[in-house]
Amino acid sequence: VQIEAQFGKVESMFKDFCGFKICSYERRLTLGIEIVISEPNSYFKHRKASTSGMAYFDIAKRTLPAIDLNCPIWLIGLKE
Repeated sequence: VQIEAQFGKVESMFKDFCGFKICSYERRLTLGIEIVISEPNSYFKHRKASTSGMAYFDIAKRTLPAIDLNCPIWLIGLKE
């Protein structure tokens, strides 16, 4: 099991997904767990500019089927 907590940009989240895929291909991974914020704009109300391009639950949920990684990923969204 590999766990990644991503509170950065969407690009970093994709790097995590690629890491899960590589480890799965090498048979070193049975489950990848990605933890992201559910609603970054409400969590960072005082710093709205810093949430631009930030990884969050809905974008991850919509993107995973589109990129078809074909490895087990459990997506967790944190809410304040």
